[in-house]
Amino acid sequence: MVKISGEVLRQLPVPDVPISAQRQIIEVIDSFTELERRIEASIAKFEALRSGVMEELAELECGQFGEVLRQGPQNGIYKPASSYGPQGTPIVRIDSFSRGKSDLTRGLSRVVVSSGEIARYGLDVGDIIVNRVNTPDLVGKSTSVRCLIEPTIFESNMMRCKLHLSAADPVFTETWLGGSTVKRYFLQRAKSAISQASINSDDVRNCPFPKLDVPGQLAFLERLNAVEHQRLAEAAELAKLRQLKLGLVDDLLSGRVAVPAVAA
Repeated sequence: MVKISGEVLRQLPVPDVPISAQRQIIEVIDSFTELERRIEASIAKFEALRSGVMEELAELECGQFGEVLRQGPQNGIYKPASSYGPQGTPIVRIDSFSRGKSDLTRGLSRVVVSSGEIARYGLDVGDIIVNRVNTPDLVGKSTSVRCLIEPTIFESNMMRCKLHLSAADPVFTETWLGGSTVKRYFLQRAKSAISQASINSDDVRNCPFPKLDVPGQLAFLERLNAVEHQRLAEAAELAKLRQLKLGLVDDLLSGRVAVPAVAA
C-alpha cells in the first residue's frame, strides 16, 4: 500500500480559480455527466434488446448440430514446441480466438508442417472451430473462419467442423454456438480434470441446433446486427464524450478556455 504524507498533500498544486468560476466548471462537468448517463442508459437498453433477440433462439425447436455438418468434428494437429518459430504455416491455437467474430489473419503462431499436414488440417472460409480443451467456462468456445490470407491450420485442442451451407450459415452458427443454450450444454457435458475440462466429437455432434432454414437464419442475423450497430454507435459516442470531457476540464482548470464561453 502506497501512503501519501500530509506534507506532500499540502504541496500539491491547486488551480487559482475564483469560487464563481469553480461553480460554473462544476455545472459544465455535471452537464457532461448527465449526458454520459443518458448514453449509458441507451447502451444498456440495446444490450437488453440484444439479449431478448438471442433468447428468441432458445425458444425454437432444436435438432442436433451433427445434422448440419458435412464433415467433422475433426481434431487438429499436435506439434512439439520445437516445431514452432518465426517461419512456417500459421496455426490457430486456443488463445487465437474468443467466442464470436475473430480475426484469424494476423497474430498467429507459426509451425513447420508438411504439405500433407496442411491438406489434412487446413482451414477453409466457412469452417467452424470448436475449442475442445480449456477451463470449464471456456470449453466449447467457437468461431467461424471468415477470412484467410494464406494456408492456415488448427491445433489439437480444438475441432474443425464443415457445414452443409444449404442448411447452416457460418455466422449464424457462430452466433448460436456462443449463446447461453450451448454454453450450458457444453458445461453439462464437459469432462473435468485439474483446472481443465474437455468435450469430445460426440458432444459437438449432439449439441442442440435450431431447426431454422438459412433464410430464417439470415433474417435473424439482420435483426441482431441492427441492434448491435446501434449499440456500437452509442458506445463510440460515449467514448468521444468522455475524451472531450477530460480535455475540457483540463482546459477549464488551466484557464486555456474561459468558463463563460463554454457555458454559453
